[in-house]
Amino acid sequence: MALLAKQMWRLLHHPTSLLAWVLKGRYFRHISPMEVKTSNSPSYGWRSILAHKTFSAKIIDQSSKQWRVEVLEALIDLGDVQLIQSLRPSDNFRDDGYCWIHTKSGMYIVKSGYKLAMQLKEEKVKTAVTEPCINPLQAMIWKLQAPRKLKHFLWQALTGCMVTCGRLANRHCGTDRSCPRFGDFEESINHLMFLCPPALQTWALSDIPTSPGSFPRDSLFENFDYLLLRAKENGTPQNLIARLPWIAWFIWKARNDKVFNGNDIIPPDTVLDATREEENWRVAQVLPGNEVTGRNLDLITDILENESPLPRCLVDASWVTNSTDSGGGFVFDLVSGTHMYGSFGMDQVLSPLHAEFTILVLAMKSSLQLGFTSMSFQTDCLQLVKLINDEEDWRALASEWNEFIHLLSSFTVFSISFIARECNVRADLLAKEAHLQNSIFSHVNSDIPG
Repeated sequence: MALLAKQMWRLLHHPTSLLAWVLKGRYFRHISPMEVKTSNSPSYGWRSILAHKTFSAKIIDQSSKQWRVEVLEALIDLGDVQLIQSLRPSDNFRDDGYCWIHTKSGMYIVKSGYKLAMQLKEEKVKTAVTEPCINPLQAMIWKLQAPRKLKHFLWQALTGCMVTCGRLANRHCGTDRSCPRFGDFEESINHLMFLCPPALQTWALSDIPTSPGSFPRDSLFENFDYLLLRAKENGTPQNLIARLPWIAWFIWKARNDKVFNGNDIIPPDTVLDATREEENWRVAQVLPGNEVTGRNLDLITDILENESPLPRCLVDASWVTNSTDSGGGFVFDLVSGTHMYGSFGMDQVLSPLHAEFTILVLAMKSSLQLGFTSMSFQTDCLQLVKLINDEEDWRALASEWNEFIHLLSSFTVFSISFIARECNVRADLLAKEAHLQNSIFSHVNSDIPG
């Protein structure tokens, strides 16, 4: 810009130069180059010079040799304008010319032009209303441990490239803006992914912590910022954050299943499918000959070590501070290949360990009632496993311990072992769903509770 302004300055002060004669004959034959607004088929060089010409204001009408009062009033204090008007331009001034006020000499130099341009740029940045920069979030999406298809999907959601009813209406590809799953709201990307009631419940059922005011919010960028950055800073384990791509993807699939097939996918199934797919993908990354490290090794070890010829029962509890109740769930995987599901809404107990022990006792009772005296119980509560296997003395669990010992005497074969949370998704979902009911109930059946 500073160099182009130098070219304009040369045209103004050296009108007899070869360049000035050539450009004058082509673009400003009867006027000053500063007065040119448009040209017919201009060259790239001339367009560039015009695009960066500096502001000028002629204060003398050259034909009448009179002051241009409207220009004076725009530039100078009104009291001074009256004094200037008392003087005749023809008596005291030569022909109106150009002066560069940012140097003492009044002559334009590139250094002063560059300095002014930088000052104007900084002032524009300070006063401009800037939108949030999503580049860091985009970079984090590509670093996620997930299939490229899922990372590309998240990138599309973040950058506003997803097809929603609202966006289709904006592009005149339809008139219905309403959400196909919950028609009272316009379907935006943020609504589809986070605020639609089925999506909202899906995030609540996942292990990623949600809380009013922090997540989810009305801003798509804030929601992605929370999932990709803030959740980890707030102490959410990395293995839970890793499920983000699959949860978002299956929310999108559930929406499309409703739009194109008319099927209603309930949030617990969405979470279950997302978690199962994430687990399968993790396991598939550990191939013969590949390096096996970290969480993948732990997951494979848990799966292999927990294979048992006995029927097994997966148990889990849901306990929240300051809540009036808690929930529990268990799943019987029987040798015949059938399943039994248990879901319990319970009064609030003292601690998460109390809730885990209580649901274990209820699962033992159900096992005996169903006629299974040999059972392998599995839980993701390591503290409960240590408590039972090491027979630690917990006075706070005295009543639960006595009932446990009484039921234990009725089993011919009993074992309890620890499994990773990734392998206990079904019981976990049953427990959370039971807690959300806010009531005392029990359900043991081969059908998944509604």
